[in-house]
Amino acid sequence: MKNTARRNSGGNSVFIKSSLHKLISIQQIYNHFENCIVLFFKSSSIYNCKDIIMYFTYISPEGSCYYNDRPEKNGINDMYNHLENIIYDYPNTMLFLSGDMNCRCKDFLDYIPLDNLFYIFGNTDYDGSTFDNHRNNKDILRGNNYGKSLVNLCCIFDIHFLNGRFPGDKDGDFTCFSNDGASVVGYMVASSTLFQYIKDFKVLDRDDSDHFPITCVFEFPMILHDNEPNTDVNLQGSIKKFRWRSSVKDDFLLKFRDLLETQYESLIGSIGMNVDSAVDSITFLYQEAGSCMLQKFRYVSSQPAWWDDECDRLKSIKICCST
Repeated sequence: MKNTARRNSGGNSVFIKSSLHKLISIQQIYNHFENCIVLFFKSSSIYNCKDIIMYFTYISPEGSCYYNDRPEKNGINDMYNHLENIIYDYPNTMLFLSGDMNCRCKDFLDYIPLDNLFYIFGNTDYDGSTFDNHRNNKDILRGNNYGKSLVNLCCIFDIHFLNGRFPGDKDGDFTCFSNDGASVVGYMVASSTLFQYIKDFKVLDRDDSDHFPITCVFEFPMILHDNEPNTDVNLQGSIKKFRWRSSVKDDFLLKFRDLLETQYESLIGSIGMNVDSAVDSITFLYQEAGSCMLQKFRYVSSQPAWWDDECDRLKSIKICCST
């Protein structure tokens, strides 16, 4: 947020549940990028899908004084440059973008509808997309330049709006109510290949500010090992218990070396930024490599399903203060 702004402007914060952080490796990357937070999710280590890069951003609106001393006057173009770098460095990942982008996209298509010699999409020669899901949008005003830039970016990187495409937002609800009227300017955008794991998207009915929260639900298939029954991957009602067996020592060492080799760079990066995260990642390596030594054990908790490590910590503090 700039000190010279006429009113308070947007910013970015990302919060991650401790239970998720312990489950998979999550690393912040591209710290030098402005107006965004970029996270790398090593989801393929436990989920049967590609890794995911999540990009959270706030883009100042057209005509904002933020651009007065900047050569680039279109915030979407800055995001384009960021995504170009990300795709170059991580070509085999799925993208997920979210934030207040101040784009009015109306009914603009965010994909190339046809791929043949008899159809031209604008003045582009991009490859056609197999994605053709219809999108609804309550925004009745014409799109702005940012909106045109954003849908062009979607076509280039094969990413698409979640807004207006899921049962929870079948009409493409407004995400902002201000003095200028109602609008859809907050978006979630995802790679075509990521859509199969998204179960729903919705705009929440809360009036904490002039922008409504937007939310989506992912569901990924977990990787199951031959000697690991389904009950051992129930994260809400089970824990893993290991017992060292010399008979499978070689299997453990071989798998540990393979995992360490593939995750070495991200592990070293996390050590430099967050030691706690690095410890969690190392612990996960040992647990994953030691899957051949899993023991059947089930712990049934009396706590509700939403209870997590943070709740345990607060409960411990309360007990200590009361004694």
